Formats: sequence, structure tokens, C-alpha cells
Amino acid sequence: MGLSAAAPLWGPPGLLLAIALHPALSVPPRRDYCVLGAGPAGLQMAYFLQRAGRDYAVFERAPRPGSFFTRYPRHRKLISINKRYT
Repeated sequence: MGLSAAAPLWGPPGLLLAIALHPALSVPPRRDYCVLGAGPAGLQMAYFLQRAGRDYAVFERAPRPGSFFTRYPRHRKLISINKRYT
């Protein structure tokens, strides 16, 4: 079965071939650590992983890091202001 026979299932044959041969889409990079969220905790974790020379990736749902501070503007510090009560 050639690519033209698979066209009804996979769309235009050229598109399937382009996706299969594209270097960024063919094999995703492997990482040792995956940090979910680029908020205060995620950025701090990424900092320590970088310092330790570890291979990691940070994934963030928002368009930029630090969306926690946009959503909750009263907490603008990485260190908790309630530390004395804990």
C-alpha cells in the first residue's frame, strides 16, 4: 500500500510525509526531569536542577512563566509572607 492509498485516512500524502520527516516532530527529546508549571515552585525547581547540571524541561500552560503572580497579585514574593505562622 502506497501513500496515495492512505490519503483518505491521513489527509494529503505530502502532509503525512512532511510530518514524518520533520526533525522536531519525528522524535521528541528525552529529558531526565519534567517540571510542570513555571510558577514559583516550578521555577525554583528548575533553578536547582540547572545548578545540579540535570537534564530537564519546564512546561507551562500560560503563554509566559509566572502566571501565579498575575492570577494572585498579592503574593509577589517567592518566599511566603506567612512563614512566621508555620
